Amino acid sequence: MTSQAMIAEASHRVAVRDARLIVGHVLAEAGFGPSRDRQRVLTWPQVQLCRQLIRRRSQGWPLAYLRRRAAFWDMELTVSPSVLCPRPESELLLELSEQIVLKPGAWAVDVGTGSGALAIGLSRLHPNWQVVGTDRSRPALEIARENGERLAPAVHWWWGDLLTPVRMRHLQMSLVVANLPYVGRGQAVDQEVHREPPDAVWSGADGLSHLRRLIAQAAETLAPGGQLLLEVGAGQAKAVAALAAAVLQATASVHSDLAGHPRVVVLRKSA
Repeated sequence: MTSQAMIAEASHRVAVRDARLIVGHVLAEAGFGPSRDRQRVLTWPQVQLCRQLIRRRSQGWPLAYLRRRAAFWDMELTVSPSVLCPRPESELLLELSEQIVLKPGAWAVDVGTGSGALAIGLSRLHPNWQVVGTDRSRPALEIARENGERLAPAVHWWWGDLLTPVRMRHLQMSLVVANLPYVGRGQAVDQEVHREPPDAVWSGADGLSHLRRLIAQAAETLAPGGQLLLEVGAGQAKAVAALAAAVLQATASVHSDLAGHPRVVVLRKSA
């Protein structure tokens, strides 16, 4: 079977773009580079693998898991079902970090780092900062460490829940960045989301359980005048800002993503 015939067969079950990416992935894994030749002949094992991946894609598995990689910012990250698939909306956290000036050697932490996308991005954008990625999932932290070794070797990877590893080391952070779970129990989500690790998606009845705990811990670990950049879900920005005002005496600003949805709350702790 040719690669073009495989794509045509797959297009009855998945989007043509997905079919092309899957077939291209299988060929690349076999050592073939990019090619304009759509008539490349697939071996029988390659045909079987293509069909297996196409079937899983039709069942709602994220394409990033099937290809074992995801694009984020200017990077290509290794991913697995142990980590949330990085999404373009989260790149806003890195964009906003470019507006922040910290002293050389200042500490910044990506809480719940998952694949390490944000921690690695911070380190690449701000090589003079001390950047940490934390996660309570050891499999996720192994993925993050693997990505970090390739893309940002200076990042520290600490195991533990939220800011607990920072508290244990008695450090104060100048910047906390987080894309924590923010989906409420019972809330409707896309089929693909159900294939992602539940601990990276769901957060109590209203979707704010993780953010409440993080803000409470930040009262101890965030330096005076330090900032939190928090990705939030639809309708959560006002509640998060109010909580931070009460706990941290923090000022808040809300920033929308490219689709116009309030996506990131920036909090500055009172000095």
